[in-house]
Amino acid sequence: MPALIANAATDVDLRKTYSGKINYIATGKSFRDQNNTGGASSCSFYNPLARSASINLPPGAIVRDAFLYFGASGTLATNLVNGMTFNNSPIGTTTGFGEENFEEAAIAGSPYYGIKRDVKSLLVSGNNELKILPAHFDANRNNETCLAAFGIVVIYEDPGETSIHVINLFDGFQFFQYERLALQPRNFVIADNAVGKMTHLSYEGDSTLDGTSDGAGGWDEAFYIEVPDDGVLGTLGDSLENNSNPFNNQFNNTVSRLNTPTLIEYGLDIDTYTIDEYLSKPEAENAYEVTTHYEAAQDGVVLTAEVIRIENKAIADIEVFLNSIGGFPANSTNTAQYAISVKNNGDGTGTGAFATGSATGYIHVYDDLPSGISIDSMGDITAPGWDCSETNLGANQLRCRYDLSTLN
Repeated sequence: MPALIANAATDVDLRKTYSGKINYIATGKSFRDQNNTGGASSCSFYNPLARSASINLPPGAIVRDAFLYFGASGTLATNLVNGMTFNNSPIGTTTGFGEENFEEAAIAGSPYYGIKRDVKSLLVSGNNELKILPAHFDANRNNETCLAAFGIVVIYEDPGETSIHVINLFDGFQFFQYERLALQPRNFVIADNAVGKMTHLSYEGDSTLDGTSDGAGGWDEAFYIEVPDDGVLGTLGDSLENNSNPFNNQFNNTVSRLNTPTLIEYGLDIDTYTIDEYLSKPEAENAYEVTTHYEAAQDGVVLTAEVIRIENKAIADIEVFLNSIGGFPANSTNTAQYAISVKNNGDGTGTGAFATGSATGYIHVYDDLPSGISIDSMGDITAPGWDCSETNLGANQLRCRYDLSTLN
């Protein structure tokens, strides 16, 4: 996309976290049939306006969620009209739970919009077809800003998976040019020698523009992952790149999946990378967050989704409850029972994708008592089977642990 700056409409942010023996697929297609080479070719579209994207799930897979993302040149008010169908079912103009309409006021002087729709009930194994009408986008621009493209993200339980993974789904509709964006995947604890992958879904990248094509200097066109996040401002981590997505031309009209031939889809990038080598670094073990960085120069890009899957340490479904002890009158001495309960919601007998076995190691319970409440002595602590020897009476800090190997 040519160089004109605009403000973002909806920042890309973490929308949902999944955990279990799970995986995801991300793919999509563009309705444009030619590259941005100037003139009419940059606004040339398939006829009829119907494209199919293949989703092949493993036998026995159970779909957790499936989302359709559609981005186009134009505005919501004039272009999001009835007539769009996914697998012959109408895609509504209004949003339900977890769905969104996105609008960017102006990019390169021209408006864009996007939608997110829940298509779990419409998804089929194999080819999934999106049909649109010409009225759904502006196809009469002469500044290389025509767009109509869609992506599908499917999160599913995989019966063939043996490890617990965490998947983060980020989305929004955020334009960036001559700048960097940073996202922070989280809600996991990276396992030893973990494996993982990640995908970004973006619009309006051009293979004819890269990090050096404008001659301005100072900006690359690249995608980075920082594992673990070292907290140092300006650190970018490792560049994610491959034969289809070289450094300095990351947003280049490709839909690439692991072990699958790369597709050329004009105006659309849905690129998946393995991140095993970064997760398996010794310093990555036990990290609970990473950072991804997106950078663009002249090639202005709209980021609409990021999906990341990271192998997690074995997890247990354990809850901790703290009872209420009510209020105490000021300047008075009272006693009360301060009960902390630990409940195990799982018994290691799950089936299918949730068969995880029994938890091992220790359960740790730490609690700092509120100001004005104190523990008189260790004799006040009743916790059969628990080791509370590290409790600090002077600081009113309760420190207990339970050795799970002592359970029958």
